[in-house]
Amino acid sequence: MSLGKVARAVAVLAVSALAFSGCGGGEEQAAEKGGQPITVASFNFTDSVIIAQAYASALESAGYPVTRKMDLGAREVVYPAMEKGELQLLPEYLGSALSSGFGIDPPTDPEKATSQLSGQFSKKGFTVLPYAEAQNNNELVTTKQLAGQRGLKTYSDLAKLDKVVLAAPPECRERDTCLKGLKDIYGLDNVEMRSVQEAAPRLEQLKSGDVNLIRLFSTQPILADDGLTTLKDDKTMLPPENVLPVISSDVLKKRGKELQNTIDAVTEKLTTKELLELNRRVEQDGEDPADVAKDWLEARNIS
Repeated sequence: MSLGKVARAVAVLAVSALAFSGCGGGEEQAAEKGGQPITVASFNFTDSVIIAQAYASALESAGYPVTRKMDLGAREVVYPAMEKGELQLLPEYLGSALSSGFGIDPPTDPEKATSQLSGQFSKKGFTVLPYAEAQNNNELVTTKQLAGQRGLKTYSDLAKLDKVVLAAPPECRERDTCLKGLKDIYGLDNVEMRSVQEAAPRLEQLKSGDVNLIRLFSTQPILADDGLTTLKDDKTMLPPENVLPVISSDVLKKRGKELQNTIDAVTEKLTTKELLELNRRVEQDGEDPADVAKDWLEARNIS
């Protein structure tokens, strides 16, 4: 074979290789969307599960494979799993993530709080995406009868009681937004705590008189009970608790802007009022969180 023929043959092979490479690149990009599943996780309370299910279903509708790990527990369980690479997407709550997750006193400005949280999560290999209007705040609740008898309107008013018995989840004991804050910020040394994980038993104990204060979430429908009153956080112990998604920075980089757009579309529609209604459907009507989340997505043309 002449040198000219060899050169032409090499050129043909080179073009073929480039063409093959180009096709391969396209397949690789498609595989990025349909490759390894994105593991979506939630904490162990209702609206965290509902929101996580909404993110998971929206991602699936957009063509991303998803693995669900719902109802895992508190941050003490979830954060180590994130650092091990077992979880890639988690709906978080702004103030509690800073205070309970990283031991930082959160600012009252959600923008400043988000900036601080982003800095902390970036060290762990995660990216904080824009927050929702929806919030889920901690609330301290007593009976209207006791509040009326003893003039209880604020957290500070709890000092009027000889003894405060608070029913709350176990993690409340060490959190600045719960028992620790009542002692350190409000100076209440008359408070003792009973660990009660679920809200319904807490309410039963309050109504029976076994305890005189319980911690609930602002999005729990049982707050509408006529016999209850919510105390005011008069020293601003509680930070803003906007819902915001936290995602693996590596996953976000590999999957690109379309992935973030899918997540943002869910976040942008979340409101506190709607969270309360979604929680009601699960906690009072007994509907499945995944079904409730899908219904909500469809109603807002997200899925």
